[in-house]
Amino acid sequence: MKKNNNQTKLSKQSRANLEKELKDLEENQLPVVVERIAKAREQGDLSENSEYKDAKDQQELLEVRIGEIQNILANSMVEECATGEAGAQVGCKVTLENDRGRQNTYTIVAEYDESAGGGDTLSSVSPMGKALLGKMENEEFDVQVPAGARHFRVVKIN
Repeated sequence: MKKNNNQTKLSKQSRANLEKELKDLEENQLPVVVERIAKAREQGDLSENSEYKDAKDQQELLEVRIGEIQNILANSMVEECATGEAGAQVGCKVTLENDRGRQNTYTIVAEYDESAGGGDTLSSVSPMGKALLGKMENEEFDVQVPAGARHFRVVKIN
């Protein structure tokens, strides 16, 4: 979720995952592709060299992803759950009760969190996550989900 100052909210885990991915791309994957390009160049005529073209394409994809991650990290802030006046936010475990009285507990994860979409997580940029952000314990809210409009109550935030 973007703030007014264009910073993306990340959990500590999301940031660590992105930093780990960036390190792997820069230190492991990219050097392998650069070596493939060098070996393909040694084969001579590059106009007919599919190995060279494939390696260059892969290099471009890796460099784009490296740039994306660098941009995210440069324009992000770590936000962890701090219960209190802020209500539900990234990093919080939230127990919700639906309109049928059933309770489920979810962790609100950041936009770039690799666990987003898991069974016990809610992405902060999903319709449910957006509706939940800032809600306080015992606060009720409605959200439009694929199955239609649903009503929820925040039971607990921790």
